[in-house]
Amino acid sequence: MTFCPARQIRRLRGPRVSARETLRPYLDHIVESFGPDRLIWGSDWPVVNLGGGLPDWIAITRQFLEGWPDTDMVKLAHGNAVSTYKVATIKNPTLNP
Repeated sequence: MTFCPARQIRRLRGPRVSARETLRPYLDHIVESFGPDRLIWGSDWPVVNLGGGLPDWIAITRQFLEGWPDTDMVKLAHGNAVSTYKVATIKNPTLNP
């Protein structure tokens, strides 16, 4: 099974460009191509600091996930990484505010 780490997409956004305007078509395509069962969220730290920083990327992600079922958000936030990389589950990880 192939997984898509959704982290480097952040680099597509320019410094003065709206995240929703620029990234939404790419994020929609990734979700349509892989589905929530095969996506893993990532920050691409420390490279993310060259753009808006980690808080900005988390805000972009939260905005994109509005309306997603909780089960799919859990998969993206940590569930798929736990099963793929065989790591321990973290208590209460979430991309929700």
